[in-house]
Amino acid sequence: MALLSHNQRAAARGRRVHGRLRIPLLLALLCASAAHGQKQASEVSLKSAFLYKFIYYAEWPEQALGAVADPIAICVIGQDAFAEVLEGAVHGRTSHEHPVVVRRLDGSTEVSGCHVLFVGSLESARMEQIIARVSAQPTLTIGDAEGFARRGGMINFTRRGARLGFEINRGAVRRAGLNLSSQLLKLAELVPDDSGGN
Repeated sequence: MALLSHNQRAAARGRRVHGRLRIPLLLALLCASAAHGQKQASEVSLKSAFLYKFIYYAEWPEQALGAVADPIAICVIGQDAFAEVLEGAVHGRTSHEHPVVVRRLDGSTEVSGCHVLFVGSLESARMEQIIARVSAQPTLTIGDAEGFARRGGMINFTRRGARLGFEINRGAVRRAGLNLSSQLLKLAELVPDDSGGN
């Protein structure tokens, strides 16, 4: 009887561990797909999947997300094709118990109210200006232009041959009052902050 009880306890622990590992493993599988699954999914689709997972692994300051009915707003600047795919990817989905919505912005649009800001490579010339506009608010900034993370952005998509990966600037994350899970940090290339921020 004692042995059975021990086995039951071990099985329960296994279920709990499995639950904790399930999402990290899904993210790791996304990384593998980025490296090997280009025939099955376009790069834009993969970036959309990554971005949704980034939200899962991010923590905002208390009250920053508002009431449960308030959406997490992903704002996209400079890449309408990405915004269109992302809209389809997050339609009807939630994160942190909030609905997730996509807003398309042009370069002159006010960026307040954006919980996540994706800056497309077409905006690389104004990258630092756009990042500065959200530096005083808890906005997770994500980009896909060369040097985005080093110049003050938080997460930057990278490509090394056939592999899609991402960089993280932990200093920029801390300055915005955000936190990223250690599970996400383990999968990223951590880069120094050359933006001059403290």
